[in-house]
Amino acid sequence: MKTINDVFAELRGFDTTLEQQLIPSSVIIPQGGEQIQIEGQDYTWSVLAAKQIRQRYGILENLEKNLPSEVVQTLWQARVQHETKQPQESRCLPGQLKVSILDGRVVGFVDAGLVTLSNAQVVEAIEEATSQLPLHKAEVTLSGDIKAASWHLNVIFPFQSVEIESRPGDIIRGGLIIKHSAAGLHGTQVRNFLHRLVCSNGSTVPICVDNKQLRIRRRREYQFADQDVIEKLRLVVDQGVRELDVKLKAVAGLAKKKVNAVEVLKQIALKYRVRKTVRDRLLSALQEDELGPVDESTTTMFDVWNAVTRVTSHDTENLLRDGIRERLNLFTGVYSQQAIHTCPTCNRILEPSRN
Repeated sequence: MKTINDVFAELRGFDTTLEQQLIPSSVIIPQGGEQIQIEGQDYTWSVLAAKQIRQRYGILENLEKNLPSEVVQTLWQARVQHETKQPQESRCLPGQLKVSILDGRVVGFVDAGLVTLSNAQVVEAIEEATSQLPLHKAEVTLSGDIKAASWHLNVIFPFQSVEIESRPGDIIRGGLIIKHSAAGLHGTQVRNFLHRLVCSNGSTVPICVDNKQLRIRRRREYQFADQDVIEKLRLVVDQGVRELDVKLKAVAGLAKKKVNAVEVLKQIALKYRVRKTVRDRLLSALQEDELGPVDESTTTMFDVWNAVTRVTSHDTENLLRDGIRERLNLFTGVYSQQAIHTCPTCNRILEPSRN
């Protein structure tokens, strides 16, 4: 198993192979399919990079699949020509783009006015914020695709955990999940991670500093690094570590709060407008606990949390679209902190008060 130092070294090494340059967006000439042309040179591009430009130009990927390659090329050329004839304020792309190239393949485009931190900058912020922890004991999982300049880092701290009082041996560990793209494919995200050992279920919990979550920011100048964002990242990681004990106690406290789990799960399915197959999967997950089936007459908020996290963590049948999975995962994180309540009469989900 890789140590956290091994993973950090791997992420830092990636920066040395990633080429980034500012170019006028008007010289990007997509050729359709797998090829694009930048300043007279042909490149292949990653699926995520292609998706970025398609979304900007409003070209549907499914439409391309049903057209001959020569028609696709004509479509792209016509769209780019139309773009270059528009006044700057009306264009789909900004005046300048930062293009990221890895091993001769374009892996991302980003507005030059947005912050894009290197892997080394993100790693350094994490190391500074966790310097007081025995990180050599952390359990680390690196997922995503580094070659596509996008990754997820799960860091579980075995030394920060809680046992459910009414369920001996049922232990939940805390940690961090960090999402980053050095190519600017998405913003940097840091959340707490709650991991139930007996079944490997888990959910993420937002971390707020000054009542705000970490957001990608528009830079004031075209310098590569933005120290304000790096400092905010360090503060978010630091606060996430300090809040773990409180968040672990909150999720353990769910086992003391009785609810009608079946009805609450139905309301969750209704709230997120999931298909009947997903709703049925949520209900069946209620009886799949490794510690034994639950008595539906004495269910708790913990049973609800466990059922939803089981589905989001172990969706072997691919029932959930990525957007729904992310929303349900975020819901379970907020629910784990007892910040979402249900009507005692109809079990309808009540949003947290904004007062």
